[in-house]
Amino acid sequence: MEEDYELLGETAEGKITAIGTGEVVDTKFGERKRIPITVDLGGNNAIDINIWVAVKGSSIRPNSNAGRLLKKCNVKKLSELIGKKVPLRIDTRGFHRFDV
Repeated sequence: MEEDYELLGETAEGKITAIGTGEVVDTKFGERKRIPITVDLGGNNAIDINIWVAVKGSSIRPNSNAGRLLKKCNVKKLSELIGKKVPLRIDTRGFHRFDV
């Protein structure tokens, strides 16, 4: 795993290949739905990145990570993200995040 991070550097680009159904998790902020999004980095590298969405109210807030990702890819639904190229960054803990 450590070798993959060194090869990717600070930023990378991937293509969204699948969106999971998600599961409801009780957090300190209330109930949230964790939705895994599978991103293909090229070659045999595919990773899952979780997007968190509030359960109350069915809409995605525009300033949330999910809302900013939808806006950056110019789509209105999470299901329309499949096939879109997205920029990624690696945070200080070594996890991939959407660069939105």
